[in-house]
Amino acid sequence: MYLKNKWESIGIKKKLFIISTGIVVATSILIYAALFILFPRIYLHTKISNIKSDTDVLITKMGEDPNFNYQQGINEYAYQNGAIAALLDFKGNVIYTPNKFERNMIRNREMEGEHNRDIFREQKTDYEFAISVYVKSLNKNCILKVNMPLRFKDDINRVIIIIFPIIVLITIALGVFSVLVYSSVISNPLLSINRVARDIAQLKFDNKLRPEGNDEFAELSNSINLISENLEKNISMLEKANEKLRKDIEREKEIDRKRRDFINAISHELKTPITVISGQVEGMIYNIGPYKNRDKYLKETLESVNELNSLAHEIISLAKIEEGVGIQLENKSINELVKEVLSGYEYFVEKEKLDISLNEKNQIFREIDKGIVKKILSNLIGNAVKYSKSYIEINIYENIIEIKNDVIECIDEKDIEEIFAPFYRGDKSRNKKKPGTGLGLYIVKSLIQAHGGMSYSVKCEDNIFEFRLNME
Repeated sequence: MYLKNKWESIGIKKKLFIISTGIVVATSILIYAALFILFPRIYLHTKISNIKSDTDVLITKMGEDPNFNYQQGINEYAYQNGAIAALLDFKGNVIYTPNKFERNMIRNREMEGEHNRDIFREQKTDYEFAISVYVKSLNKNCILKVNMPLRFKDDINRVIIIIFPIIVLITIALGVFSVLVYSSVISNPLLSINRVARDIAQLKFDNKLRPEGNDEFAELSNSINLISENLEKNISMLEKANEKLRKDIEREKEIDRKRRDFINAISHELKTPITVISGQVEGMIYNIGPYKNRDKYLKETLESVNELNSLAHEIISLAKIEEGVGIQLENKSINELVKEVLSGYEYFVEKEKLDISLNEKNQIFREIDKGIVKKILSNLIGNAVKYSKSYIEINIYENIIEIKNDVIECIDEKDIEEIFAPFYRGDKSRNKKKPGTGLGLYIVKSLIQAHGGMSYSVKCEDNIFEFRLNME
């Protein structure tokens, strides 16, 4: 179990090296062991087969060719086969042998009583035979006696034993080197693929594989790179979708919160005029106190009803904005639109005895929804007319429409954004010293956001209220 766990914990490169090296070493040992055992036997078998074949050739030539030089033939035969050869008569006398040493040796090893038949004998150290042969040039039957030493088997074994360790070591060294190269060629791409795949699993897509060639590793690398790119793209799209969903959820929550605040504010705003109207009507019905003067209080009641009507229209406008304003863009002159709105307030400007000035440094043309922008300008100028003490100044320059008016008292800087809240009138009691619904600037802000392509800024310094509309 320990070895199994140890093996499983080894990296692919080491596994390839160990397995391949083991195969190379085992194969080398088996090959050289087989060579050590089989080579001498195969060599001996080949030598005996060759000498028998050469013997048949020599016998044929001596028996058939009267001009054949049997002495030269025996010399060549003995030399080629590394054997001792002699031609004897049937009495054992040496007719011919290549040298004197061989002549004496043949005499000492005569096979008495065996000259009349063929003899093949393989001893531990020699292979010898005697065979009857007809020599035509001598015109008589003779005996060809051959002795081939077998001591070379021991020499071969000794040589193999000497060179065997050297050859094995060289083979193993070359095998190990080849295995190192092979394992690197195989394992390095696998290790690179593993590293990149591990990064992909951890959603890290910076590392890319660099495929080389057109083999299976290159195809696998290209496939993994493609998977990485597609996964990164899909995750990015999913993150964007999640972020959009998160923003949509937050926006819906904010809308719900504003809607609740708006409903609470509406309930407060409706409560006062309804209570006033109810009291006035009840007083006039029952002729209570001053309400006996019905003509006077019917006018006041009508004013309250008109105020409620205006409030209802503003609420309907806001509902349309929240549902989504249908934007219809057309190229219009902002300057002309300002003048058009101003003309609608001439009566109120004269009534309030206000000084109003319009300064145009350049013409502004924009792709706008005329109805929305006109409503924005109307609310802004109407608000300036309503709260101005003595004058209104409108400046048009670059992309800016700047509306200034003097006020009795500036709003605190920390409360400046509160003027865009619904029903804000500058005091916590919502006391109605000035007519209006309290939704004008809230509608302005909502329309600017709905239309797009515009931004605004507000400030109040030295009793000068300034609203700046940037037509981007």
